[in-house]
Amino acid sequence: MKVMRTPDACFDKLPDFPFAPHYHPLTPRLRLHRWAGGKA
Repeated sequence: MKVMRTPDACFDKLPDFPFAPHYHPLTPRLRLHRWAGGKA
């Protein structure tokens, strides 16, 4: 299966989302971003 990943730089400086990335690896090439919510 072809896997495409959006470059991390695309998520830099998103308005109203000042949170650091937290990834859960699913496979060596695939990861899932998780966000626990709450205040920055």
